Amino acid sequence: MGGLRWCRQDLECFAFGVQWTEQGFGICNIYVPCPLNFDWDIYVKKCYSLEIFGPSRWSNAVDQCRSTHPGAKLIEPRNALENQRLAVMAGATDVWIGLYRPSISTDLNDIRYSSDGQLIGYTQWGGGQPNNNNGQESVVMALSSANYKWFDKTRTEIGKFICEI
Repeated sequence: MGGLRWCRQDLECFAFGVQWTEQGFGICNIYVPCPLNFDWDIYVKKCYSLEIFGPSRWSNAVDQCRSTHPGAKLIEPRNALENQRLAVMAGATDVWIGLYRPSISTDLNDIRYSSDGQLIGYTQWGGGQPNNNNGQESVVMALSSANYKWFDKTRTEIGKFICEI
């Protein structure tokens, strides 16, 4: 793939794993917005790890994502499209997602993003979830057998994971 490509005015142009941005006169300069071992997702415009990591406990998964690259975090689907892309990337694998319930909270709906501690806005809970299983479940996994619906799990369970930037 060459370094230049013609684009229509005021449009971003995309190629596999590469984003093109317009630089005057309809010629686009190419740049790769993702670090090594991450790939650009054209649909949600984020970088995701090229491999599924693990198995690991949720807290170790959070730490491993942070150590892969500055700004990397456990995948955090914030809308239906991002959850669909998670399903495509995960294949037939259950994966941890970057959501948790603070240990001091008894509110089933007090679920937060691990990257910034903000309450989640979008949900994709499986039937009867979250249920917290007698106060034991405080982290979240997307299950392939449930069409990537979310289920709260214990922090001692083991799962695979995907990182995002």
